[in-house]
Amino acid sequence: MNLHPLRFVLPLLVSLALPGVAHAQDARREEARQHVAQGEALFARDNFDAALAEYERVYELLEGNPNRHVVLFNIAQCHERLFRYDAALQTYRRYLDEGGAAVLDRADVEATIRALDGLLATLELRVNVPRAEVWVDAHRVGTAAEVMRIPGGRHVVMVRAPGYLPAQQEVQLAARSRRQMVFSLELIPPPRRRLSPVYFGAAAGLAVVGAVVATYFGVQALDARHAIDARLADPVDRFGVTEADRQALQRTMLSADVALGGAVLFAVTAGVLAFVTEWPGTTRRETVSGPTARVFPMIHGTTTGLALQGAF
Repeated sequence: MNLHPLRFVLPLLVSLALPGVAHAQDARREEARQHVAQGEALFARDNFDAALAEYERVYELLEGNPNRHVVLFNIAQCHERLFRYDAALQTYRRYLDEGGAAVLDRADVEATIRALDGLLATLELRVNVPRAEVWVDAHRVGTAAEVMRIPGGRHVVMVRAPGYLPAQQEVQLAARSRRQMVFSLELIPPPRRRLSPVYFGAAAGLAVVGAVVATYFGVQALDARHAIDARLADPVDRFGVTEADRQALQRTMLSADVALGGAVLFAVTAGVLAFVTEWPGTTRRETVSGPTARVFPMIHGTTTGLALQGAF
């Protein structure tokens, strides 16, 4: 292999010429050979992400193979071309460690490692949650307890922890610089409670009662109206209709209207409660910003009923 610092020259060399490799009965090695060919083609087309996936699969398939470490060199080269110098550096080190005495180009690889190390910055995080996950540009790089080496440039750093809202900051780093970032994660607020079905049942029941009462007084008012109209049409009996009869009719009609208004109010209340009620056998889906409601008695002048207060 002919390596040169900062020149990303990749001799796509993954030696699979081992005993049993060419035999069709060894399915894993045959699959590895196919992935190598695909990785070579993808790398030649500058599709380094896809080539990386192919070589990582090859590395998995060659478990136990004495030349397995050679695949790490190709993986490292893919990381280099993707400007993930931190991942490339770590993979080159694994290549040297796993290859041991079988690595013939150790001096060249060590020179590349030194060159890559000069392209990295040091990031130290201070987070109020121990062992929070750290993500840089959508890639998990470690935990908040670690000092991270990441490539210089502009990055988006995100910190995540179970039970906490994620937080992120943007940072501009120069190579070989050191930066400390502070994150304060906030606990996810507990979900708001939903209402018991009892409130919906009460509102629906009162709506039905109001409708029944409105119907009763409505029928009474209609009968009384017909009786008064009949008496007024009679030339003899028309003078028997008194002011008390008219007032009684008005009171009956008013009672029907009040009962009907109450029925409509409770029906609307029941409709709203249907959306904020926790029904048995259903999965709770409330969120921090989900609807909440509260029902309480209301007395205003001569009017009584239930008031609904909620947030949606």
